[in-house]
Amino acid sequence: RPRVPDLVRTEPLLFALAAIVGLCYATYSVWEHNHFMTDFDLAIFDQAVWHYANFQSPEITTIVTPVSMLGDHFSPILVLLAPLYWIWSDPRMLLIAQALLIAASIVPVFLFARPRMGRVGGYLLAAAYALFWGISAAVGYQFHEVAFSPLLIALCILFGDRRQWTPFFISLAALLLVKESM
Repeated sequence: RPRVPDLVRTEPLLFALAAIVGLCYATYSVWEHNHFMTDFDLAIFDQAVWHYANFQSPEITTIVTPVSMLGDHFSPILVLLAPLYWIWSDPRMLLIAQALLIAASIVPVFLFARPRMGRVGGYLLAAAYALFWGISAAVGYQFHEVAFSPLLIALCILFGDRRQWTPFFISLAALLLVKESM
């Protein structure tokens, strides 16, 4: 069972890959926002996280009839992003967080693939996953609460495969906090 510091020492290329991919995803997302290519969805989540950061109920007022974010889609995991708004209260922070969450999912994908495909095969699969159209499209589609899903699903698969049931159920419970349909 490798620990994160041991994994960083033994697989520095993996973390370099995840960091580079995260930087590319974040740069692209912020570039889109800075060129007015984001819209309503980002505003909804920006307002929800801003309310959480200010210890308020996540009421969304950007629509005709104000609605609670906890009633429209049950996504309490968004509260984990509130501390980021204490640092920089800006919708670009959500785009950066989404990029980093999705890039972090490369690590469990590699860890799942390495015993099956070898080290080189694990890296190739992790890189292919990072470049996969579905993942890139998710990054390019503003911010959504499902940004947590790739990492949590990858962790569920990894921990289930390793029969590490406590972290598996923690990841599964966290996944259920992403959205009611997860």
